[in-house]
Amino acid sequence: IAYLMARKDITSPNRVKEIGRNSNGSLGVFAGKMMRTGHLPSLALLVLVSQVVAEERISTLDLPDPQGVVHGRDEWTGRRGIVLFFVGVECPVSNFYAPEMTRLAAQYSDREVAFYFVYSEPDATAKRVVGHVQEYGLAETALLDPDQTLARQAGVERVLTTVVAASDGEVLYRGRIDDRFSEDGTRRDEPTTRDLRDALEAVLEGKAPPVRETPVFGCRLPEVPAASR
Repeated sequence: IAYLMARKDITSPNRVKEIGRNSNGSLGVFAGKMMRTGHLPSLALLVLVSQVVAEERISTLDLPDPQGVVHGRDEWTGRRGIVLFFVGVECPVSNFYAPEMTRLAAQYSDREVAFYFVYSEPDATAKRVVGHVQEYGLAETALLDPDQTLARQAGVERVLTTVVAASDGEVLYRGRIDDRFSEDGTRRDEPTTRDLRDALEAVLEGKAPPVRETPVFGCRLPEVPAASR
């Protein structure tokens, strides 16, 4: 999508808005509109837009915490669910939700759900993460993912994104905690839907989450330097 927006023939405000409205997988509608306006990109670029969702299973973990202890998927054995909070040291949306993340972890940890705070920012050093965890009272395991290996597997592009996975790594839910923030950043005093809670309750009942994916408003993950890939 970013690549498409960089093309001169679709950089007008209308074209940018059109891309934003159709980046949820409505590729046919998107292509139709582009054809009518005479701005049809190549098939390869359309395929690129349709494949922004990454693989739907987390195959590997093996990430260190700030103390250097490596955590693997063997920790997930016997768990009824896994929650990954992809957080950012300086992202205001992520920091706003710190109390709610703490409440959710306290409520569901004794129901055999494992919680992790994942830092997928290349500049989130162990020292910075320790300071952030202490400042916001994030008691669960923090994982350093500077190469965004876990973020890519989970299909995460923004902070704060929450992923619920099964113990075998299957991604069951990806998206927001609730709808406090709209897609344009408008904030409600109270949410009208609590998507993560709904997903967790369904998983604990042996059911699929009522919604598999929800839109996320937040900070886009920075690009990983080429030398680190």
